[in-house]
Amino acid sequence: MESDYNAGFVRFVGDAEEYYANLTSTAGVTGLWEQILYIAENPAVDYEVVFEFPTEDDLFKIVYGPPFTILFKNLINGELVVYTIIDPGFA
Repeated sequence: MESDYNAGFVRFVGDAEEYYANLTSTAGVTGLWEQILYIAENPAVDYEVVFEFPTEDDLFKIVYGPPFTILFKNLINGELVVYTIIDPGFA
């Protein structure tokens, strides 16, 4: 099923789709989009901000916030797929 939370070059799937759908604060949405724009414009793994996250079947990237920890993948066509969004301050 195609997500209702696709925004141009970003596609939210799985846990990220649910997290994004439940964001209610302007600060939360703004902080997330600032971080998404950062990883879209700086997709290179630098092991300081953006790390590789290998799995058995694929290679993802992870960025540790603040404000969020995000599991994502940059696709060849320029699309950014966000799989997981974690708010480290959430208890």
